[in-house]
Amino acid sequence: MTIVETMHDIDTQSNMKQVSDEIRELRLAGNLEEATKLCTKARHLFPDKYLFSIIQADLYFQQNDYEATFIALGEYLKKQPLSKNRFVANFAKRYYRLQQVLPKEKLSDLAEKLCITIDKSSADKNVIREVKDILRPDMVSINFLPEHSPKFASFIKLLEDDLNFNEFTKQEKILEKENRYQLEQVLDKYVLTRERVSSTRRIDTYCASIYEKFEKHDKAIKLLTELLSVRIEAVAARSLFRICRTIKNYDSVDNFLSKNPALIKNNDFNILYELVYYFEAKNDNIQLQRVLSIIEKSFAQNLPILETLKNFYIRFGMLEEIKRLEPTIRSITKDKGKGKYVEELEESETEIASTISELNSQLNHQKQLVAISDLTTGISHELGQPITNIRYTIQFYKKLLEKNLTKDSVFKIFDSILEETERMGALIKRLSPLTSSRNVLETYDLIDRIKKRVQLEKPRLDDNHIKVTIASKVPVTVYGDSVKFDQLISNLLLNAIDAIKERNKTDKNKIDIKVEDGTQDVSIFFSDNGVGIPFKNKNTIFDPFFSTKAPGKGEGLGLFIVWNLLKSQGGKIIVDTSYTNGARFIITIPKTFNLEKETKL
Repeated sequence: MTIVETMHDIDTQSNMKQVSDEIRELRLAGNLEEATKLCTKARHLFPDKYLFSIIQADLYFQQNDYEATFIALGEYLKKQPLSKNRFVANFAKRYYRLQQVLPKEKLSDLAEKLCITIDKSSADKNVIREVKDILRPDMVSINFLPEHSPKFASFIKLLEDDLNFNEFTKQEKILEKENRYQLEQVLDKYVLTRERVSSTRRIDTYCASIYEKFEKHDKAIKLLTELLSVRIEAVAARSLFRICRTIKNYDSVDNFLSKNPALIKNNDFNILYELVYYFEAKNDNIQLQRVLSIIEKSFAQNLPILETLKNFYIRFGMLEEIKRLEPTIRSITKDKGKGKYVEELEESETEIASTISELNSQLNHQKQLVAISDLTTGISHELGQPITNIRYTIQFYKKLLEKNLTKDSVFKIFDSILEETERMGALIKRLSPLTSSRNVLETYDLIDRIKKRVQLEKPRLDDNHIKVTIASKVPVTVYGDSVKFDQLISNLLLNAIDAIKERNKTDKNKIDIKVEDGTQDVSIFFSDNGVGIPFKNKNTIFDPFFSTKAPGKGEGLGLFIVWNLLKSQGGKIIVDTSYTNGARFIITIPKTFNLEKETKL
C-alpha cells in the first residue's frame, strides 16, 4: 500500500515528513504530475502548514504553469509564519524566478491578482506589507491602477492644478491612510513622469514630501531635481538637502550646487541650516564657519535660531563662539521675559554653565585616562614585537647549536638581537619626554630656541625642498624648561616634514612659524602646507599611537608627546579648524612657569 493510498490515515508530524520525502522522490524521478497530486492532498491534510504550499509552487513552476504557481504562492502567504523574515524570503526567492520568465504585462496581471488575494486574507499585516513592497515595482500598468474607482478618479483630477491644492492634500491624507501602495502607484504614473510646469509646482513639491515620508528617496530626489532645474525655491532646495543628508549621499546636491553656486549665499535659515550639515559632510571648515557666521549676523535677534546656532557651536566644540553668543541670547530673553520667568531662566543658565564646565572637566579627565590606557597598550605592542623576535631568534639558534653553530651564525644572532634592542631603545628614547614630569627651569629666548631647532633639522628640510619662515625676529623671553620646549618644536617640525612629504610635491613646500608675545602667555602659530588634518580627526590626533600614515610609517607619538610636553608646562595646543591650506597648530605657553601648579600636578 502506497503513501497516496493511505493518505487518510496520516495525521502526525512524523508522517508529514514521510509525505514530503515521497514528494521529493517523485520529483527526482521526474514524475511531477504525481508529486503535484500528492502535494495537493497533503495541503488539505495539513492546512495550517505552509510547507506543502511552497513545494506545490515549485512543482507548478517546474511544469511552466505560472498562474498555478501564483495561486500556490497566494495559499502560502495565507499561512501564519513562524519566522516573518524567512517566510517572506521564501516568497521573494520564488517570485524573482517568475520575473525572469514572464512577460511584463503577464507578470503585472498576476502580481495584481496576488495582491488582491492577500489583501482579502487574514495573513500577518507585516507580511502583507513586505510582500507588496516586492510586488509593487511590477504593478505599473494602467490596467492595474485604481483610476476607475470614484475616489482615485477624483484624486487624479485634483493633481492637474495647484488651484486644487487644499482639496488635494485633504484627499491625499485619506488615501494614504487607506492604501498607501495604490497612492504611490498613482503618483508614480501621474506626477513622477510628467513635465514640470508652474501650474502644478506646489502639488509636485508636496508629492516629493510624500515620497520622502514613504522612504522612496530616489523618487523624491528626481522630483525635486526637476523642480529646481525649472525654478529655484527654498522649500524644494531645503528638501533636497535634507533627503541627501538622510541617505548620507550628497551627489544630487553637488550637481545642483555646481549649476547654482549662488545658493550658498542664500539667507534663508532653513537652507543655511542644511548647508551646515552639508559642509560638515564635505569637511569644508571654511564654508562651514562662513555659514555659521551668516546665521549669527542675519538672525541676531531671533531667539529660536540663536539657540539652534548655539547647539551647532556645541556640536563643533566652538567654545569661544558659545561664550560670545550667550550674552546676546540672555539679553533677548530678558527683553521678552518678566519676573519669575527671568529668574527661572537665570537659574537654568547657571545650571547649564555648571553642567558644561563639569562635562569639560570630565571629558579632559576621561581623555587622560584613555590616553594612558592607549599608551600602555601601544608600548606593550611596540616592545612586545622585538622581544618576541629576540626570543624566537635565540630558540632557533639554540637548536642549531646542538648540531653545528658556526662563527657566522653567532654573528647573525648578535646582529639580530642588536637590531631589535636598538629598535626598543629608539622607542624608549621617543617616550623619554613623557617619563620625566619635572621641569628644569631657566630663562631662555623662545625665538632663539626655535631658530636653533630649525637649523638642526636643515638637512631634512633641504632634502624635501621645504622653506621655513619665522615671522617674529624680536626676542621673546620665557621662564620655563628650554629642553622640553626644544623637544616639542622638534616634534612639530618632524610632523610637518612628514605631512609635506605625503603631499608629494617638490615646489612651494613651506613651514610658517609666527610668534605673538602676550602679557602672560606666548602664542605660537605653527603651520605647514602638507596634506592637512581631516575634520573628523581633529579631536584624535593628540591621542597616543593615532596615525593616519600607512603601517610602519609612523608610530603616532609625535603630537601626543607635544601635547604632554605642553601640559607639563601649563601650556596647550589646538588645531586651527579654519585653516585649510595644510595644517595649523596654535600653541599657548605661559611666559612664567608656575612651580606651585607643577607641584599640584
